[in-house]
Amino acid sequence: MEKYSCFNCPGKDYSLKNLTDLCPTCENQYGFPLDYFPDTIAGMKIIKSLARGFYGATYVGEFSPFGKLKVKKVIKIIPVALYKLLNKDFKLECENHLELAQNSNHVVNIDPNIYHDDIEVTFTNGITIHCHVIGLEYLDGITLKDFLLQDEIPARTIAQISIDLITLLQELRNNEKYHNDLHPGNVMIEKLPSSRTRLGEIDENVRVVAIDLGSVDQKTKSHDDSDRVGDLHWIAQCLNMLSRRITDNPDKYDEKDWRLAFLLEEKADFLKPEIIHQKQITYKDLINQIKDTFYQHTNPWQAELKLKSFDDAVNAQSLSPWFISSLFVDKDDTWTSSISIKGPQVIAGMRGCGKTMLLRALEFHARLMPQNTEETNDSTKVINRLKSEGYIGLYVSCVKLLDFNALDGNEYKEIFEPYSKLLIGYAIQSVHVIRHLRDLKGDTVRKDYFVHIASVLSHLISNSAELNDVTSDYDLETKLKKYLNSLNDGQTEYKVTIHPKIAFPQLAEAIRKASEIFANSNIFFLLDDVSTRYLNDGNIIKLVSELLFQDETCAFKFTTEAQTLEMVIMAPGSQSQAKIGRDYSIFDLGAEVNKIIHEDHHEGQAFIENILLKRARYFPLHPKNLTPSEILGDASLISVAEDIVREAKASEKKGIYHGISALTAVCVGDLGDVIALYELILRKGIEAKKFPIDAKTQNACYLELCNSRLYDLNRRDTRYLDFVEGFANASHHLLVQSAIRKAKGEVERFRQYTSIFINITHGDTENQYRQVRQLIDAGIFNLQGGPEASRTNRQGLKPQQQFKLIFRKLYGVSKHMGLSSADRFEISGPALEEWLNNPKKGKEILIKNLNPIADDQMDELIRETALPEEPGKTDGSDNQQLFLFGSDLQEEPVNKVLPDYEFTFSKLPAIAEVDNSAYFELKIDVAIIGLGFEEATLQAAKKVKLLQPEKVIFIKFSEEGYSGEIMEEFSYLCDDQKVITESNTFKDHLALLEGKMVLIDITGLPKAVIFDAIKNSYLKNGRFCFSLMNPAQEYPLDEEVQPILDVNNMNDSSILLNDMSGIVKGETGPYALINLLPHYTNISDPRVLFSFASAKHERLYTLIAERDYEKINVVVSNGDTAREKLSRISAEFSLRQFNSAVIHYTNQNNLDETLTQLAKDYYAYFILNNLHFEIALTGSKIQSAAVAIFSSVFKISQCWYVRPASWDTKRFSIGYSDFKIFAVTQKNGTSKPNPLNN
Repeated sequence: MEKYSCFNCPGKDYSLKNLTDLCPTCENQYGFPLDYFPDTIAGMKIIKSLARGFYGATYVGEFSPFGKLKVKKVIKIIPVALYKLLNKDFKLECENHLELAQNSNHVVNIDPNIYHDDIEVTFTNGITIHCHVIGLEYLDGITLKDFLLQDEIPARTIAQISIDLITLLQELRNNEKYHNDLHPGNVMIEKLPSSRTRLGEIDENVRVVAIDLGSVDQKTKSHDDSDRVGDLHWIAQCLNMLSRRITDNPDKYDEKDWRLAFLLEEKADFLKPEIIHQKQITYKDLINQIKDTFYQHTNPWQAELKLKSFDDAVNAQSLSPWFISSLFVDKDDTWTSSISIKGPQVIAGMRGCGKTMLLRALEFHARLMPQNTEETNDSTKVINRLKSEGYIGLYVSCVKLLDFNALDGNEYKEIFEPYSKLLIGYAIQSVHVIRHLRDLKGDTVRKDYFVHIASVLSHLISNSAELNDVTSDYDLETKLKKYLNSLNDGQTEYKVTIHPKIAFPQLAEAIRKASEIFANSNIFFLLDDVSTRYLNDGNIIKLVSELLFQDETCAFKFTTEAQTLEMVIMAPGSQSQAKIGRDYSIFDLGAEVNKIIHEDHHEGQAFIENILLKRARYFPLHPKNLTPSEILGDASLISVAEDIVREAKASEKKGIYHGISALTAVCVGDLGDVIALYELILRKGIEAKKFPIDAKTQNACYLELCNSRLYDLNRRDTRYLDFVEGFANASHHLLVQSAIRKAKGEVERFRQYTSIFINITHGDTENQYRQVRQLIDAGIFNLQGGPEASRTNRQGLKPQQQFKLIFRKLYGVSKHMGLSSADRFEISGPALEEWLNNPKKGKEILIKNLNPIADDQMDELIRETALPEEPGKTDGSDNQQLFLFGSDLQEEPVNKVLPDYEFTFSKLPAIAEVDNSAYFELKIDVAIIGLGFEEATLQAAKKVKLLQPEKVIFIKFSEEGYSGEIMEEFSYLCDDQKVITESNTFKDHLALLEGKMVLIDITGLPKAVIFDAIKNSYLKNGRFCFSLMNPAQEYPLDEEVQPILDVNNMNDSSILLNDMSGIVKGETGPYALINLLPHYTNISDPRVLFSFASAKHERLYTLIAERDYEKINVVVSNGDTAREKLSRISAEFSLRQFNSAVIHYTNQNNLDETLTQLAKDYYAYFILNNLHFEIALTGSKIQSAAVAIFSSVFKISQCWYVRPASWDTKRFSIGYSDFKIFAVTQKNGTSKPNPLNN
């Protein structure tokens, strides 16, 4: 309904009316000027009517000024009597319109040649009225009001319309004018022909134009007799309607679009206050915010690097490439130069040695950043350097591009269309890097660069002819992401149809034509993490064979782990067509790092300290003017060894591992562990504000990180822990033994065994080979030196394989092993086979041929032997400085602005527990019930039965459980009122929920069904109810957990959790990851996980062990039951190994607390920081319900259900307790209208 004045008998009636309503005076419909439009007006033929406003009506007229070509004009007419009644000056209005149109790009042009102050207009119903007439520019388009009724509106069009609306406001203010009637019916969305597209705009094909300027004036007419609202308020309403097109259709828009919707709604709220209260705003800022949000911050490289924790972004895949040079240590660019040569390369090394950081140092985003002050002050120097470097690096992470549902049991499946995904992924990256270059120096980039790239891709990708019509780089990116989504979903519609050796050079050539800077450059396709961590052997061989090709314009550069290179790519009998030396070269970064750290003590220490110093510069809480060596102090490695072998009891050895030398020596190439360990130590030092940090504190941090890593290792396979303990115990034994013999003069030095040389020569060599690979893949050993260190007799019929493996020393600190890399075990033949098959005997096997002292003699000998003190301790524990002043520590600013969570809070639905007395007032159309095996499910079904639902959907399981008893409760229903289905076919019945009041009893439902049922009930109906009958007890039982908590007294969490592993949990693994939402495109975008810790902690750890996250947020119960304490201890201990993990403590049974924390994290990570937001259903049923409710309102990237292999139906839960029903409804003004509201 709108405000209309009658054309035939005008009046000052400003009430809302329909066009079909009758005028109470003349009884004509208010819409008759449209239905009975004139044949001609002022001699011009009228071909159709357009719209009605309060004052007048508009039509499309047509005439032929020269007799042939027809010209269209919009003809606007207004009854003369109405303007006389309102004392309006039509001529002055036209003059104001003409003046404004000449100084605006978003106001319809007026045609002064078609102007009549008073002429008769006759309508086809016979009515003749004296009218004012003016001609306006004809626009090919529709009003915003009609535009919003279309089925699909691209997000970029929504962004462009929003920008144009705000630009229109700016133009009005610049001309000191008010439109005074900017409702959606007076805003035209013009569809531009190709000759008039707006280059440089988000959507260059549309333009917003204000029409019907009958109320334009130099002052606002808000709050006049018509009760009209101001221009700002109208634009706010338009922005809100545009935002709603996205948020009301969650499945049609991606994460970036939702961020745009949130921004539009936020700015609409800013503009909505009454005119007299509206603040002055900068329209340019609003426009830039929309553009930045749409492009996901187009210029993020201008942001300042600031680490949230010292170990933030220690996984280089999560670090923005423009920050690489700020944190990467590469003396004189030696390593970077080694891998920037022409031709394909494999960058190898042990896990954690910095391969990703090195590879990303070649990424164009990183190279485009200023390298010194001169380049900062003069961008032409950056351009000149880029030309001289002669390469453009495009980066894609193998794990993030290819990891969707990659596991088939415990094995990785063959990759689906890998070359198609990679080609499209690199094409998208090329668009991003060209945008970056354009931002730095726009005149170096061809304006139509995307046209040529799109043309080439249209010939490479099947069914992609639409690429020939792309109108912008954004248009190209959108279509490419659509293709990638299709491939990720297993569709073959858009795939590369020619060999990669032909396809990638063609893409490279197209990229080179985008800019003069690229013209003579090689395109490097940087592919990270081609390893057995995520790909099976066949996948790796396939990638290597097809992509490590020689070409003049481009080359692939892979990173892989040393064992993947040696044991897969170069293994005897490998089917790889690419050969080292002939087709590609190798750069062994692991060997380089190991050489620096261990061949020269001083150089290694300086290398580690430089890594830490670079991070310290960007971590606000790091003490100023103190180096890591000053913070840690130092102790020689020989003094560390002496401390280990001293007579004191193990319980008193609390200050063994400390100092910068120990931190350097514990590193066997795993630089991430060094950073994580330093972060732990630094945190303790900041709390105490005493430096150097005392030895006992440092030692405790070593043990804390060690135990955390060992717990995770033991979770994966108990044999792994046996190998660790066997090796560490053997090393410790021989260290103490050498100390005794040194004191007696039998040997000259301590023996510190930290590596092992193995020679596979006997027995089942294939099995031994496989087991060695498993130990390296598990991170227990690092393969030293890659292909140079291992020697294979590839000529004989029986290959002989030799490897030098370095033990991960961090794993041995709990057993007090030495850190100096002085000695190695050697093992082969039957002894090697026995060691691999019986790791519990590891110590015995390893020391057998080294003249060992028996264990029962060792204690007595150590007591009898005098161990001399050796100089070298400089830990500073007796010379600590207490910092008393705030200036000694860098601190976060106190007056920082807190996030405005109210924006997300306001969108959450209203949730209320239904009072028992109101149960029978509920009218339930459809109930969803699980045919479960818990007693609580039966009791819950009895409660639901009392509500007399019209239809019931039953979810059955493979276990019979209480299904018979539950079905008997509902025997009163007819067959057509009952639907029995399994959880995997529940989605087939979602149509039954449409327009119904649904009750979901979550007591016996799988979490995946809870998610789908709640989400669809809310989206379809705007309200629903859910119920829950809590069990009296759940496994593991409090009475079983508490004794173990008491015995361990929580002193050693690793021992506690290992003891807990034997308790019945009600379910068994292995666990499967089930994605509950469609896949999303994620080439290299960072992602955050929101999850829950419970006593059944294996679910959560399975997920975070198999998927990489830049941030892990875990909700932990703050309760006092034994089960809640167990979940808390488990989370706090196990999450130490994950960088940037955050724990939230909440009441696990409080729905509001869970939703509040979700809303906070969503706003912080998804909206403000552009991280993909994933959620895991690893908590309680009520927490799963909260997630489902949240996912109904907000766009999330993925929701994971971690499904056990089986449930223990006899020991899952006991009894039942309270029954609750919750009503969930939309708040007023949120989301789409509720069809059930009365």
